[in-house]
Amino acid sequence: MIKSKYAWDIKHPESKITDDIASKYKLTPIVKKILESKGLTDANTIESLLSDDGVLHNPMAMSDMQKAVETYQFSYRSKSKKYLYMGTMMRTV
Repeated sequence: MIKSKYAWDIKHPESKITDDIASKYKLTPIVKKILESKGLTDANTIESLLSDDGVLHNPMAMSDMQKAVETYQFSYRSKSKKYLYMGTMMRTV
């Protein structure tokens, strides 16, 4: 057997998500397990995580974002290789 180079620190959840909460928010078993491992087990925390309450940041507020958009649009119109790279990068981020 191959011996691992790393000592994995596996966290065991201190509390579990109840079946009522899981069914209310339609959590799949894997999502339920991930939330439990992160300590997100109460209904209020899950509600705030899954709700669309407008806490998303405006990407245009980032430094030089307008310049990046203009560069992308120019590259798209001219069909340059930079467009292909930027498009791939933006879709994977």
